[in-house]
Amino acid sequence: MSHKLSNHEKDILKRVKITNDAVFKWVMEQKDNCLKLIQAILPELNIKSIDYNYLFY
Repeated sequence: MSHKLSNHEKDILKRVKITNDAVFKWVMEQKDNCLKLIQAILPELNIKSIDYNYLFY
């Protein structure tokens, strides 16, 4: 699955900073959100998909 970030999503990511561990954990627990965040942080890598394994602790 690949998702191109919309301009709206890019604008949100520019304004939002994840400084709370619980929020970061919540984002990373959801594959689609995780992919979008990685794509926003590293757009030059043109990431289309990720292999995702969630471990419960």
